Amino acid sequence: MSIAKTLHDQMISAMKDKNAKRLSVIRMLMSELKNEEKSGGKKRTEEEVCFAYHKKLIKALDMFPEDKKVELREEIKIVEEFLPKLMTKDEVVDFIKKNVKPEEVNMRTVMPLLKGKADSQVIKDIVDNWNK
Repeated sequence: MSIAKTLHDQMISAMKDKNAKRLSVIRMLMSELKNEEKSGGKKRTEEEVCFAYHKKLIKALDMFPEDKKVELREEIKIVEEFLPKLMTKDEVVDFIKKNVKPEEVNMRTVMPLLKGKADSQVIKDIVDNWNK
């Protein structure tokens, strides 16, 4: 099931439950997906749009005072429900060992294979330390 369909179903459920916070976050995610559809240029997948929104919320944590961070953390948890499960560091290492020749382990070859499946910072750390 696509993320958009899941969001729509969860939006209806949040309306029925009168869960305003959850409804607000779901609507924001749906808005991000609609904006991506309307935008020109390179299209991102639903997962990439959701990851970008998630990342935006995490960066916003530094800008908010402590009392507002609690609300923002709740929003982040709701968004995380719709994100696909990311690969762990060990899973990334195993994937690289199985799918990439040792002499070709670099960001240019590995990143396209794992984009959206693992955190880019984890991938970068592994690739940077591959031959050390």
